[in-house]
Parts: sequence; C-alpha cells; structure tokens
Amino acid sequence: MKQYFLLLAFVSLALTNFAVVKPEGDIQLQGVIRNEVGYLIENIEIIAFKNGERICEGKSDRYGNYSIMLPEEGIYNFSVGSNNNNYYTYSDTSIEILPLKIFRKDFVLKINKQELQHKATRLQEAYDHLEKNPMNVYYKGIFFSRFPSTMDEMFLFFSPRVPYFNLKKEAQDIVTKCVDTQMVSDTTYFFKYANILLGWTEQNDLKCFKYFTSRISGMVYKNPDGFFDVLHFYNNNDVKLIFTQTLKEFTKEQCNTSFEKLKIYNPRIYSVYKETADELNIK
Repeated sequence: MKQYFLLLAFVSLALTNFAVVKPEGDIQLQGVIRNEVGYLIENIEIIAFKNGERICEGKSDRYGNYSIMLPEEGIYNFSVGSNNNNYYTYSDTSIEILPLKIFRKDFVLKINKQELQHKATRLQEAYDHLEKNPMNVYYKGIFFSRFPSTMDEMFLFFSPRVPYFNLKKEAQDIVTKCVDTQMVSDTTYFFKYANILLGWTEQNDLKCFKYFTSRISGMVYKNPDGFFDVLHFYNNNDVKLIFTQTLKEFTKEQCNTSFEKLKIYNPRIYSVYKETADELNIK
C-alpha cells in the first residue's frame, strides 16, 4: 500500500511539472496582421510595451506574418499599424502572454475610411484633369504620383471587397490611363511596378491587376537594361519575386531577345533572372 501511494505521488508530481512548462529565455510572439476585409498587410509595425516601457518591435512581411521576441510572460500593451495612415492604429493594453515557447496572436486592422476616401478622391480628380488636358505634363505627374505605390494600396483603391468609398467602379479606366499614357520615364514606372510587386501574394483578386502587369511587362521588353538598372537597388530575394511575376508575361523567345544580352551588363541581376526563368520553365 505504501508503494502504491508513493507511485501515485510521483505520477501527480510529474503531471504537475508537465503542465507548467516555462520556456528558458524569451517567448516568441508570432501571428498574422490583416485588414477587416481579409487582405494580409505587409510592412505593418507592431510595438510591444510592458509597464509603460517599450520592450521590442517588428514588422509584418508580405504575407502579413510577424514575429517578435518577448522577455517574459505577463500583461502587455501592443500598438499595431502606427506607421501606416491607411489604417486606424490598433491598441490593446490587456493582452496576457502565457509562459509558452511560442505564443500566437493575430491582429485585424480597421481601414481608415476617411483617409481612403480622401486619397481616392484626389486620384479621381487627377484623372479628370488629365482627361481634359491629356498633354499637360504637370497633370501627368500629379496623376502618377497619386496612383498606388504598394500592393496594399492597390487593394484599398480598387478592390470591390472594400465596403467604403474607393475607385472599384473606375478601376479599369484609371489603371488603363496610368499604363497607356507615357506620364513619366520608364525608370519611374519600373520603380512603382517593382514596389507593388513586392507585396504580391496569391490573395490577389484584382481584375485590373493583370492588365497593369502586362502593360508594364511590355515596357520591360522594350527597355530591359532600364529595368535591370532599377532592380540593381533591390536584394536578390526581392529581384526574384519581381521576376517571378514579370516573366509570366514572356515567352522564351522574348526572354532571349530582352535579357540574354545583359549577362555582362549586370551579372547579379542576370543570374537571378536565369534562375527564375529556369524554375518557371518558360516556353
């Protein structure tokens, strides 16, 4: 009987120790940041505070994923999205972080509908001015500068899923005007195009986006060295992502015509191009 009670006590102690497993060192807080429509949001800043002290910070990647390290469990305050005025900053002062190796917490940001309406209205005004004055260089520059510069802005401006005022009904006309009218230099187009593509994910459901990419790809075909010059400012991972989308519009013959002559001109970008083209098995 004595041995039975000793065994029971041992099992109880083992179960207790198993139930309260405290990590050695930091707690990895990770999750996804998306907006109220469901789109994943890139480059959103998340800041953790504890007892009024700023503990750590991080940013979401192009898939909306973030990961930061917290020194210990407890009650934290999080500020999410203060670096992006397209969204209202999310703030919560009572999130309890449990003593786990990995703790998951997702965040949903609400669209700043006043800011979105303001920006969409200004783009519509620039479009109207350009329609009436198609050769005006000043209006071309204004329109191009107000056109979305990130994938997130493309969604906010043109997605029919956004319940607030945007340009969903005018999307095709505005995108067509942007890429069919030579407003600025090819280089400036390529920079905007590259920055938008860096936010590309499989969630893209914009009907106007395919036309946008196909027309810019046409510019790339005519001016590949200018495109390589722009890509020189991006790291290899970003270049590969940009090529992955761009080369979908190219045949093997078009690739050879545009890019093969650039092997010596920019070896680093060329090597990423070749790797991407081989993986895509372009025909």
